[in-house]
Amino acid sequence: MNNIQNLKLLFVRKLLLVVPLLVMIMLTGCVHKDNQDKKFDQNKYLTQDELRKAHRFESFEEALKHSDSAYNLIIFGASLETLPTKVSKLTYLNILELTMNNLKDLPKEIAQLDYLQSLYIGRNQFEKVPEGIFQLKRLKRLDMGENMLKEIPVEIFEMDSLEELYLKGNQIASFPGGIPENSKLRILKLDHNNLDSVPETLIRMKSLERLDLSHNRITVLPKELQNMSQLKWLDLEGNNIDKQRLKALENSLPQTKIHY
Repeated sequence: MNNIQNLKLLFVRKLLLVVPLLVMIMLTGCVHKDNQDKKFDQNKYLTQDELRKAHRFESFEEALKHSDSAYNLIIFGASLETLPTKVSKLTYLNILELTMNNLKDLPKEIAQLDYLQSLYIGRNQFEKVPEGIFQLKRLKRLDMGENMLKEIPVEIFEMDSLEELYLKGNQIASFPGGIPENSKLRILKLDHNNLDSVPETLIRMKSLERLDLSHNRITVLPKELQNMSQLKWLDLEGNNIDKQRLKALENSLPQTKIHY
């Protein structure tokens, strides 16, 4: 009998030690989440109208001097070879345009731009998508047109907020598998690449509304393409596709504007 009482007493003592620890862990998690939510200032995540009115900084140094109000930075055609790591200090940047420079990569600090909505890095020298881009959880628009990309990483289609992807004029010949059907991508431009077929994974993307596959090497259209009833616009110009097949597709997708 004494042994049983001793065991019960030992159990109660251990329970009294463990319970406070569990409570502390739960409270810490809640506080951490609250801090994360409070850290993001919705007023700094501007609407399109607000961004149109916002001042456009054209110098990195000038933007740093006014980092609290630097929402829009454009460095166009400046022969820029590297983006300074101090870009992370432009906390509230919503738009970053670095078109027509000599960039081959972006610093990992780019991932710290929590407010970034639009990133324009077309007409540079990128051979791959910088990894930091995948961590931009509020990025809606990415332009990497006219670079030297040969493939598209599947991670780009797994981004939480990405709605528009512009990849015109690269060297893309294949498409990744495993693209999630619940991708939020609405606009995809793949014109002037080296695709010889319509990627099957594209056909399963339910959110896609505008698709540009013009000026590739496509010769055959898969039957499944007619199931993309959500498409509003499809461009197939500049491919070697039989006109009768194009007409048949047009008839099967009456709600889609098809250009060929």
